[in-house]
Amino acid sequence: MEIKSVIRTFRRWFWLLILGGIIGGTSGLLVGLLQTPTYQSITKVLVTRMRQDSTSDFAYLNDQQLVQTYLELLTTKPIRDAVSAKLQYEVDPKQVQVQQVKDTQIIQITVEDHDPEIAASIANTMVSVLVEQNQELQTGQYTASENALEIQIAQVEEQMNSLQDQYDQSTEQDIQGQLAEVDNQISSIENEITNLQRFISQNSPGTTDFQQSQVAEKQAKLNLLQPILTQYQQIRTNLVFLGKPAETGTGVQNPHLVQLQSTINLYQQIYLNLLNNRESIRLARLQNTPNVAQIEAASIPPDPIRPIPFLYTLLAGFVGLVVASGLALWAEYLDDTLKTPADVSQILGLPVLGTIPEIDPKEKKGPSGVKEDFPYDPQTFNILQINLDYVETNQKIKTIMVVSSGALEGKTTVAVNLALTMARVGKKIALLDMNFRKPGISPVFGLEDNNGLSDVINTEIDIQDAGVSLPDMDGLTIFTSGTKDFGAAGTFISNNLLKILGNLKKNHNLVLIDSAPLFVPDVHVLASKVDGVLLVIQPWHTQSNIAKTSLEQLRQSGANVLGVVLNRIPRSLAYFYDDYQFNIPNSEEYFPTQEKTTAAKKQIEESKQEPKPDVKWNTYPDIFRE
Repeated sequence: MEIKSVIRTFRRWFWLLILGGIIGGTSGLLVGLLQTPTYQSITKVLVTRMRQDSTSDFAYLNDQQLVQTYLELLTTKPIRDAVSAKLQYEVDPKQVQVQQVKDTQIIQITVEDHDPEIAASIANTMVSVLVEQNQELQTGQYTASENALEIQIAQVEEQMNSLQDQYDQSTEQDIQGQLAEVDNQISSIENEITNLQRFISQNSPGTTDFQQSQVAEKQAKLNLLQPILTQYQQIRTNLVFLGKPAETGTGVQNPHLVQLQSTINLYQQIYLNLLNNRESIRLARLQNTPNVAQIEAASIPPDPIRPIPFLYTLLAGFVGLVVASGLALWAEYLDDTLKTPADVSQILGLPVLGTIPEIDPKEKKGPSGVKEDFPYDPQTFNILQINLDYVETNQKIKTIMVVSSGALEGKTTVAVNLALTMARVGKKIALLDMNFRKPGISPVFGLEDNNGLSDVINTEIDIQDAGVSLPDMDGLTIFTSGTKDFGAAGTFISNNLLKILGNLKKNHNLVLIDSAPLFVPDVHVLASKVDGVLLVIQPWHTQSNIAKTSLEQLRQSGANVLGVVLNRIPRSLAYFYDDYQFNIPNSEEYFPTQEKTTAAKKQIEESKQEPKPDVKWNTYPDIFRE
């Protein structure tokens, strides 16, 4: 479809486009006004950590992986349940959206809710819950080691106190008790070291980040226990030696007391090592726990993010406009009616001799004999008259039949207006009503059908006696259909019709015949007996396939189809016929006289050669374009 055709289509369906836009815009406005407002609150969290080697699970993650880990953590059910428990409000997963700010270690938490205060509370509470669970998650990995160290520290303190008492009393029984306690400690440490070595050998080097983290943690613990085991073994040696009888010396020179003091010193070293190990674990926990800090608190949003009635109205109006445009194009695609002179030329291959707009009956300007509600406006038929004058001159046309492919397309209106227009310029016109089944001319002029054409054909009535003249239109003679009907076309033709037409041609410049529509068989018979046929088409009403079929039938019957008259063109669609000047101002100077018509015909004959098949029939001298 050409751009010009698309523009014309939209101009024709302009009302539908406006209606679609109004309906769409109104719908969008109603949705915007009736929808419950939704508020959005945003908070931002920074995730960082110290650059230290550690046994933490997170030590094996780079910065981006760490951020992604916390993104997933924020979407877990435990976080939502904890937030819901704190706020006493059920948090829907669809309310919360978490995303990483591009190329940063910042996590943005977006919460939507119908209540602005609840939206802000959910966002801030999620951050506090994340911080708490982060601390619990990281603390749990070091708790077992810290608890074991605390137990060992307490045991060493107890043993140190016991040895100090023994030093003061120095009895063999106490030494044996201490020795048994040390044996228990050595056995316990050796079992723990064995288990750690077995775990490390089975899981090393580790296929996942978690396994690697566990192996590293066990190895670190093993490294702490081995020197402690060595010290306990030294203590046992000392206790074994203390358990022997003293050979020489008394008091502080007693070897027994010297060995006991040495054992106490070893316990003090163990005690200090345990304290150092405990602090090292605490420091490692602090260094390797990712820091989660809220850098922008969520605030109560003042305005909802949706609905936005104004935006909804614009978008829905645009959608309505698009839908209406689609409907217009679809309707245009499905519409196979003839619309423009270009359609007539392309589909039917006929010239357009005239384009007749809708005539308002209130603007009647015809003779007094025409009824008041008949659409009569001779100005709009001037071009058709001039084109027919040109055709008559070149083809010697004396009888013209006005037909249409269907009913109610205005062929009677065209025939009557054309006859009145031609008679007005001084021509003698015979207007015949040969629609015997449904006469149309006699009602226009308020005439009786007595002594009409059917009566002339079937009786001895003279054709001159059947004619009726109007008081103020001497050049026009009207012949009604009469009172008789015909059963078959053969009967109609056999009754001296050609003789009657011959008599009328002698006394008139042109004989115009208003016939029945082309779906009546008689019309095709009559069409072959006249000099020319004028096909009336109503744009946007006459279907192209019906008009094409009717034209083929006319040509098969031997009819001479002169051209097409486009009738009842809506004045609102006049832009479709820009090339056809039919809207002539209402002024007497635009009614050509007999002299002007004769001069125009002479000018045409002198200035134009034989017309080619693609000649536009509306091309005529400038004298008629005033």
